[in-house]
Amino acid sequence: MNDDDAKPVKDKKPASRFGQGGFGRGGFGQGGFSKRAKTAKTFDRDVDRATEGAPSADAPQRPPARREPRPVRKATAQYLENAALYYLGRFSAASGHLRQLLVRRVDRSAKAHDTDPVAGREMVDKLIARFLASGLLDDAAYAAGKARSLRRRGASRSVIAQKLRAKRVAPDQIAGAVGAADADAIEDGEDAELLAAWRLARRKRIGPYRKNTDDRAELRMKDLAALARGGFSYDVARRVIDADADDAPPGAL
Repeated sequence: MNDDDAKPVKDKKPASRFGQGGFGRGGFGQGGFSKRAKTAKTFDRDVDRATEGAPSADAPQRPPARREPRPVRKATAQYLENAALYYLGRFSAASGHLRQLLVRRVDRSAKAHDTDPVAGREMVDKLIARFLASGLLDDAAYAAGKARSLRRRGASRSVIAQKLRAKRVAPDQIAGAVGAADADAIEDGEDAELLAAWRLARRKRIGPYRKNTDDRAELRMKDLAALARGGFSYDVARRVIDADADDAPPGAL
């Protein structure tokens, strides 16, 4: 066959300005229309995106929008009371923890508005004293409720004390709260600390609660360490990890 007899190659059709997919069966462009394109507004938006194409490398990049920081409010007596009531409406708190939060606001106000931090702390102390006198703040009740909640989740005495200290609860109230949390277990003739360790093991699915019992011997030290990190003594941890699930006290279920 001579070159003259070769069939002329037809020019390829130019790519559609709407993408390779065109308006054919595949939809709009390569990806087609989104299922969300059901209104005229979203239709026009998809058309604009398809016709604009990807931005070039030389196109100026818009910086990400940054949210302006909130202005620091001046720590007046009314503002501190409103802030305290708003916090107590959402969370329970000990007086020491609430005082710490309000003092931070006083310090920020002193830095931003040149207010007197000493006078601000005096306003906080008066506010806390008024809340305690009215019963709006009750450190003993807060500590008792927190201790019971932590005990139900398998917290040890040391962990409960640590968390209550972080909330600025007084040491005598911490001791009373832990004793109150253990009262139910003691009345039932059970060791409260051992019961909490069983609960933690069940929650973490370790020791007697592992699904694959064949791995218990290999993971024994790991399970003991998990209870040790939870604040339990080695003796308590060993009694739980080396036991069977059927040996769990009724309170741990």
